[in-house]
Amino acid sequence: MTDSMKFEVEQGHAVHSGFANSAGTAPLPPPRSLRKNVANTDVGIFDDHLLVCCEGGLPYSKHPETLETYGSYDFHDGVDVLCTGRYKTDPDSGDMLFFAATGRRLLRRLER
Repeated sequence: MTDSMKFEVEQGHAVHSGFANSAGTAPLPPPRSLRKNVANTDVGIFDDHLLVCCEGGLPYSKHPETLETYGSYDFHDGVDVLCTGRYKTDPDSGDMLFFAATGRRLLRRLER
């Protein structure tokens, strides 16, 4: 379960409408780092984690067999920006490639 889902369950209702249609909705309350992350765009294994990705956030890490949610996965402090929900894995090296709209650097390559 994502952090935003846990918060909405605690509140008993939807608090934020999400990534694409958030116009006119109230911002999420503190902590401001809590983002609406539905983690439903892409799923794959990287660095022995099952990563569940969304558009505009860090992926969520889950145990690949039990599906226990560990939380947001920042690639061992290697990524501090919002990632795209789609990625590719280099079949030879196992490195992950994804895009992030962060200014000058749009392509990230994460070594395994």
